[in-house]
Amino acid sequence: MNGSTYTKMLHAPLVRRRTELDFEGGEIQSFYVQLEYNLAPEASNDDDWTQIACFDHQPEHPLGHDITREGLHMDIRHPAKRDRKTVDFPAVDLADAPRFCEKYLDKNYREISARYAGWSNQQSSDWAKALLP
Repeated sequence: MNGSTYTKMLHAPLVRRRTELDFEGGEIQSFYVQLEYNLAPEASNDDDWTQIACFDHQPEHPLGHDITREGLHMDIRHPAKRDRKTVDFPAVDLADAPRFCEKYLDKNYREISARYAGWSNQQSSDWAKALLP
């Protein structure tokens, strides 16, 4: 199986998107696209990334999902409670799903990150304040 992993900084140094793709025979076998938040006290100097939202298609993983059977959904991480699921997504072909998920997180990262910052009392930094509407 061939794979690739890459990140895109969305709101430096606080928010980034990570994508991992696994292929076999040119077809996607599994993927995850997640939004990550830097919890480091000095975010401009240190890295302490945690997942705050994630789409995944990992049918072979015990905790993974199969979007071809279950449909696409996003897990929203809460620092003190169980993850929440967002399921109001259209049916997306497996081949198109990673790009759809990347576009969704690129468009909505401010709202998702600001909500997480509020839940975890991470709103004090200037970078976190810039996430707020």
